[in-house]
Amino acid sequence: MKKTINDFNSLYLNAKVDFNSQVVACGAALVELMYEAILDGSNMSVIVTALKIVKMLEFEYLSGKERGTKINEMKKMLPEEFGSYSCIDVRELKGKRPIRIFWAVVNKGNLEEIRRKLQGDASLR
Repeated sequence: MKKTINDFNSLYLNAKVDFNSQVVACGAALVELMYEAILDGSNMSVIVTALKIVKMLEFEYLSGKERGTKINEMKKMLPEEFGSYSCIDVRELKGKRPIRIFWAVVNKGNLEEIRRKLQGDASLR
């Protein structure tokens, strides 16, 4: 997938475009989740829930060491708990931002499980 994204970048985007492959991959995963919801005839609450989780994983309400500690906890927990849902090898997710890891592991079937796990963490409420 990374090669395809980089090929698209080099062929269709000029050098002035701020391009981040992680952002593109997250966007693609969001589109895939929307596609799943539409095909199943589900309402879009799945998408709303996913976007709320993304907002939680930004940790905007924290700063400094506390924020860094929480980010590191999520970088560890998400692949350990939900890595089996990803088509990407868990080792490739190591060091990625929590939001990127979330989009790599989330699908319509496990979204509620991820939400419950994150809401069980008092600092994410």
